[in-house]
Amino acid sequence: MTITENDLRDLFDTDSGGGPCRGVTVADVDRRARRIRRRRLGAAGGAAAVGLAVAAAFTVPAGTTDVVPEDVWTGVMSQPEKRYGARLVTTTVLSERFSDMGRRIRFDVPGQARSQQTWVTVYCPPEAEVLLWEGGRYHNVYVCDQRLGEEFTAALSTVSSRERLEIAVVPAGSVEKLGRPLIDGDDAQRVVELAGRSRADMRITMDVYRSEPCQSGPGCRFADESVPAPSGGYPLSGD
Repeated sequence: MTITENDLRDLFDTDSGGGPCRGVTVADVDRRARRIRRRRLGAAGGAAAVGLAVAAAFTVPAGTTDVVPEDVWTGVMSQPEKRYGARLVTTTVLSERFSDMGRRIRFDVPGQARSQQTWVTVYCPPEAEVLLWEGGRYHNVYVCDQRLGEEFTAALSTVSSRERLEIAVVPAGSVEKLGRPLIDGDDAQRVVELAGRSRADMRITMDVYRSEPCQSGPGCRFADESVPAPSGGYPLSGD
C-alpha cells in the first residue's frame, strides 16, 4: 500500500500534537500505515455489502429471500366452466270451483296430466277432511291444514288411475264420528253420510310440470341447489 502525502502529514500532525517532540520513527510510520490500510479495507467492504444489498433488492421479490427462477412461467387464467341447470315449468290443466261439502264430486283428469308429473291441490276450510277415490276405489283421507297465503289446502297424492278421481270434503272431526279407524271404501262412504251436507267456497287444481335446461335466469336451478316443489300438493305419480 502506498503512503500518500496527506497520510504523512496526518502522521506528523499527530506526533507534534502529542507533547514534547520525540521524532518520527520507521515503526511509527509502519503502524500508521497499517491503520490506514485497515480503515480503507473496511470502507471498501462496506461499500461492497451495500452494492450486494441493492442488487438483491432488484433481483428478489419484496418480502422473500427466495432465488428468482431462471424460467418465469406465464399463462392464461382458466375461464370458469359454464353451469347447466334446469328450470321447473308448471302448467295448470284443471282449475274448478265447487261448494258442496259432504258429497262425492267427480273430476276428469285431463289427457296431458295422465302422462306427466301432476300436483293435485284442494283449497278447503281449515282442518276440513278430504277423502279421495280413484277409479271408484277409495284411496286415502287428507286434512286441509297447509296454509297458502290466506287459504288452506290439502295436497292429494294419487297412485293409480289418472282418468278420473272423486273427492268428498267433510268438516273437521268427521272421521272420528265413525268410532273406529277408517279402513276401506265402505268406511269412507259412511264418513260422508255421517257428515251431512253443508256448503263452503272450495276449488281443486291440477298442475303438470316439466323441467327444461337453462344456464341462468329466473327459476334456473343447478345440481348443488334444492329445487322447490310448486306451491300446493304432492305429485301424482305413475301407476
